[in-house]
Amino acid sequence: MSPFPVSARLRGAAIVAAMTGGLTIGASPASGAAGFGDVGPTAFYTEAVQWMVDNDITTGTAPGCFSPGDTVTRGQAAAFMWRMEGRPAAAGHSFDDISASWQDDAVSWMAANDITTGTTPTTYSPDEPLTRGQLAALLWRLADNPAASAHPFVDVIAPWQQGAVSWMATTGITTGTSATTFSPDAPVTRGQLAAFFWRYKGEPTVDVDNSSLPCGNQPGPSGPVDDEFDAGPTDLLAGDPSVWQVHNGGTADRIDIDSSAAGALVIVPRDFDNNGWYATSEGPFAYQNVRGDFAAAIRLKVVSIDDPTGDTAPGNGYNSGGFVLRDGDQPNDWVMFNIGGQTDASGFAREVKTTVDGSSVLQLQPIATTTYRLLICRVGSEIRYFTGAPDTATWTMDQITHSRPDFGAELQVGIVANAWESDPRPWVEVDRIHFGRPTSIADCTASIDPV
Repeated sequence: MSPFPVSARLRGAAIVAAMTGGLTIGASPASGAAGFGDVGPTAFYTEAVQWMVDNDITTGTAPGCFSPGDTVTRGQAAAFMWRMEGRPAAAGHSFDDISASWQDDAVSWMAANDITTGTTPTTYSPDEPLTRGQLAALLWRLADNPAASAHPFVDVIAPWQQGAVSWMATTGITTGTSATTFSPDAPVTRGQLAAFFWRYKGEPTVDVDNSSLPCGNQPGPSGPVDDEFDAGPTDLLAGDPSVWQVHNGGTADRIDIDSSAAGALVIVPRDFDNNGWYATSEGPFAYQNVRGDFAAAIRLKVVSIDDPTGDTAPGNGYNSGGFVLRDGDQPNDWVMFNIGGQTDASGFAREVKTTVDGSSVLQLQPIATTTYRLLICRVGSEIRYFTGAPDTATWTMDQITHSRPDFGAELQVGIVANAWESDPRPWVEVDRIHFGRPTSIADCTASIDPV
């Protein structure tokens, strides 16, 4: 564990105001800092975020985005602390609810060094929000439980928080949310965590980067990227360079961009039974990795392979195409939103499906056209689905919604094609994809331009 390295210098009223919610910390400022468009140049956490970037503790939630107002989960806090301490190795932990690979080493190290005992002997609860009281305890244990004078906060009642909060107050890591309150049950935001960790390390001097990308909709391997699919012919099955990656390409006859259809991504699944997404079956998938909350919208055409320029529907039997959101760390956990020839009873319809550990549940709703607009939105653990006619700018939210708290921070977001059974198989064509960064479910459609 690290020795106690913090500065005891007290901070001014601006810090107190920020920690009490007197400042809006989630909005994107006019100009960014520390490499992020949503980190203001004079925010209380600006130098702290720069320090985290300089020391490879964070890369943000997306290109240009740090998301300082987002709540930190217990799993994320473990990863940040572990990186701050140099990514030390440790024996495996005993918690059965840690499934994300990026959390394993961090939680193992914390358990091995008595920084955490979990929420029970067998659970760590990585997806639960980290509270200010919990963060105080974690940092105090990391510093080897130093003694300190009593704190002044009347709302710190739990015995296990007393020594930790007293130490944080004495050393100037916190001034509380007021002169007499610490708010131990309030969740910790990413901006606050950066500030706490930076102060713990003695407020190292940094050179703040003031040439930041804007937050949201930036190209890059961690996505998202708006794409008009008109940058030149790209054969993804042949490995042509692209921001798009391919999963299970052997199940496709074609995955290309601006080649078989100008200005479009085209996927044609191979012709064999059960080639599609159901339970543990996975058809061809072109995707990008996207972290955090997002909305993604496409204009999609699903027609017969025999008439790719027309509007003839493919055969019924789940010959379809559309979105999949997939957790790469949990390959049998995903949701799908598509249109196509479904069952004989439903005909051409849209499908909403959720799959957990290979167990799939789906709903079908007949639609009248082979070209449609689809929008899928993730905010926290909630997934929402929206549809729109191809020549309008309005969206209608589907009655089906899903809660997926099992999804990690980063998802594979992309386009699939299914040729489950019956000819003719589908020609799946997307002529644009647009990403947005919603701040709430109500913001899903407003966060993107019309498609």
